[in-house]
Amino acid sequence: YFSSVTALYYAENLYLNGELVAELVIPDGVTNIGNEAFHGCGDLTAITIPNSVTSIGESAFNGCTSLTSIAIGKGVTSIGRKAFYNFTNLQNLYWNAKNVSDFTSSSNVFYNAGTSSSGIEVVFGDTVENIPAYLFYVTSASNKPNVTKVTLGENVTDIGAYAFYNCVGLTEISMPDTVSIVGQHAFERCLGLKQVSLSTALTEISDYAF
Repeated sequence: YFSSVTALYYAENLYLNGELVAELVIPDGVTNIGNEAFHGCGDLTAITIPNSVTSIGESAFNGCTSLTSIAIGKGVTSIGRKAFYNFTNLQNLYWNAKNVSDFTSSSNVFYNAGTSSSGIEVVFGDTVENIPAYLFYVTSASNKPNVTKVTLGENVTDIGAYAFYNCVGLTEISMPDTVSIVGQHAFERCLGLKQVSLSTALTEISDYAF
C-alpha cells in the first residue's frame, strides 16, 4: 500500500538503494496508491501501474513534470482528483483500466498534460469497456491536455460525457463496432477533428457529442 508520505512529498526525487529512480514499476500485489504518494517526483520519466492496483489517490503523481509515459493496469476502478496533474512532457498514455468511475468537471486529472511535448498518444487497450466521463476535461482552457492521437480498443462500449472535450489536437477518431453510446459533449470543441469513423453498433449519440 502506497500512502501519502511527507518524506516523498518534499524529496522531489525518488531513490532506491541510493540510485535515482527514473522508471518506476509499481510492484504487482499493490492495491492502492495513496494521496500525493509520488507528488513532485520530478525526475520520473515512466510509470507502470500493475493490474493489482484498484485505486489511485488525489494528486498521487501531481507534478511529475519529466514523465513521458504512463501505463495504467486493468484493475483500476477509481482515480482521484489531479492524479496526473501537470504531466507537461507526457507523450504516451496506455490505459488498460476496464471500468473507471466517472470523473467530474473539477477532477482535472490530466490538467496541463503534454503541453511541453509534441502531443500525447493515448492507447485504450482491449480490456477497456468504458471511457469515463470528463477524462481529459479541465477547468482552464489554456491548460487543456495536448492529446493528438487516440486508439480505441476492441471492447469499448461507452464513451463518457466530456471525455475528449476540447482536445483540439485530435485529428481523427475510429470507433470499434462495439461502441454503443457516445456521451454528451464527448468530442465537442475537438476543432482539429477531420475524420470520424462511427461504430455500426451505435444506439445513442448524445447532445453536442461532436
